[in-house]
Amino acid sequence: MMQENLTVNCEICDTRKIREENYGHYNQIILNAYILLVSESSKRILSGLPITINVERTLEIPDDVSFHFVNGDFELNENTFSETNTFLFVDGTLSLQSGSEGLLSSFWEVYVTGDVRIPESMEAFPGKLHANGSLIRIPNHCRELEDVFVMDKYFPIRAARNGKYYAKDQIKITDPDIDLDSLADKGVSFVTRSVLAREDMLPSLFGMFDETVKFQVIPSDYACLDGDIRLNEALLAQYGSRLFIDGNLFLNEAEAALLSRLEAVKVSGDIFLTSQQKELIKDLDLSCRSLILTKEKILENLPHVTVDSEMLSLPSGGVEIKNSAYIELQESVSPELILEKLSIRNCACVICSPLQASAVRMVGKNIAAVRDGDEANRGADHPILEMLRKMESSKMVNAERYEM
Repeated sequence: MMQENLTVNCEICDTRKIREENYGHYNQIILNAYILLVSESSKRILSGLPITINVERTLEIPDDVSFHFVNGDFELNENTFSETNTFLFVDGTLSLQSGSEGLLSSFWEVYVTGDVRIPESMEAFPGKLHANGSLIRIPNHCRELEDVFVMDKYFPIRAARNGKYYAKDQIKITDPDIDLDSLADKGVSFVTRSVLAREDMLPSLFGMFDETVKFQVIPSDYACLDGDIRLNEALLAQYGSRLFIDGNLFLNEAEAALLSRLEAVKVSGDIFLTSQQKELIKDLDLSCRSLILTKEKILENLPHVTVDSEMLSLPSGGVEIKNSAYIELQESVSPELILEKLSIRNCACVICSPLQASAVRMVGKNIAAVRDGDEANRGADHPILEMLRKMESSKMVNAERYEM
């Protein structure tokens, strides 16, 4: 059987050498790609084909220019390959070392999706370099650390004498076992925007940073926890009742009783809690960026959830559905009940009636599609069902790179 349709799924699709006679017999062509390479001639041919194109980026490049793709961070130095008449695409961060200006000029063009990091002493780079991110100038004579660098107790041993270190965003110094005197004796210094450190460490640290650094201070009698934290019995037993959390704090219905055992909590991010729990923390020594109210019942990471009026009518603070692919609302669920008892976050598709749709959009966040349930049942314009019908008569190509 002659295959009537063509589907191409790839990272890079190069159409610059396309010939119309190779694709004109298809009834439908679907092209899904991260990067589409076109030329003046290929654009004319593509416009005459029955093709649907879904791409992140389209780049117009002459036929005689080669294309080099780097997936991830890339450093350009004297040891890097050099190819004239080449388009270099870096899907990440590009780091330029001193002396690489000439190498950079040899490329036809350089495109960077992330940041470009260059030494402070480097002159402005050629106009042929384009970046979506920021230009980050690394202070001269500095060794680069991670953008957010968490110092461990072994760093003072490994640090170079008179070493100067750079972290773009923040340096965290929270481990009480770090030998700060050893760092001071070695003459180590740092360049960064902010420092997170324990209060009792500050006298030893001030000489290692300049006056522009912002210090975020952890009180000495607080236990420090890094990252997003969910309050539980084991955590309180290990760290005590005074907590500094460098991240977000999540509270569920079952953990409400634990709140009475806390004395003080400082959170650099947000606290997620129910309206009932908000009443329980009003006398707590508390600081955070913001309080975000959630529903009492949380359903997460489920591929398919059906919501009926019985689920939302239970005597509770409501239901929150997170990270689900497909949510279906029964017609018995009124818009008023949706607004009062339902919350939806990070879901691909919600099937509901037109009467429910406005309420769903009001209580939802990061929902890719809200679809009419009647249309979904009939299969009208439903992309998945339509795709299944066409698979039998379709040719499918899956590749990292595809040339048409």
